[in-house]
Amino acid sequence: MLISFGFLFLSTNIVKERIAVTWNNIDVYVSKQNVDTSVGIRFQLWKSAALLFSQNPLVGVGRENFNIAMGELEKKGIVTYTAGIQPHSHNEILYNMATLGLIGLLGILSLYFVPAFYFFREICHPDNQIRMTAGMGLILCTGFFILGLTDVMFMWGVSDNFYAIFMAIFFAYILKRKEALAVNSKFEI
Repeated sequence: MLISFGFLFLSTNIVKERIAVTWNNIDVYVSKQNVDTSVGIRFQLWKSAALLFSQNPLVGVGRENFNIAMGELEKKGIVTYTAGIQPHSHNEILYNMATLGLIGLLGILSLYFVPAFYFFREICHPDNQIRMTAGMGLILCTGFFILGLTDVMFMWGVSDNFYAIFMAIFFAYILKRKEALAVNSKFEI
């Protein structure tokens, strides 16, 4: 199934073109021909976010100071003007590290992995409905983690609301389903 999906995904011209553009962006970034491509800007942002974190590891520079700190890095020639004016680092983990330090890192990792651990634990539950709900929750955590590698998902109100609401739905469904199964098992005895 996964191989079939991968084949279909890679067989479209749009995907092939995007992969070619990405490799070209990486090539011109590495050779320093153009560092302001889509990928090059992200590389600059990731590098600068890691630098900001190393300079302020405990609490970061603060979200309100991210643009100021990026402006300082641009003045020092560490990032280009185009990268320096971006509102975030295009990586959820690095952005939280740069702006909120270790506390932000622990917070964002908890946001992904605490629910993922709970859902992973329920993925082998004997009840099919609990297994499926746990799978949906695990996919949601994984999807946000993967998408967060190239964007700041929790900066957008629609995105963080979606995550919170569906997490609550999945958790509530699993708990209510377990309660219903417990009540039904008492009556079966």
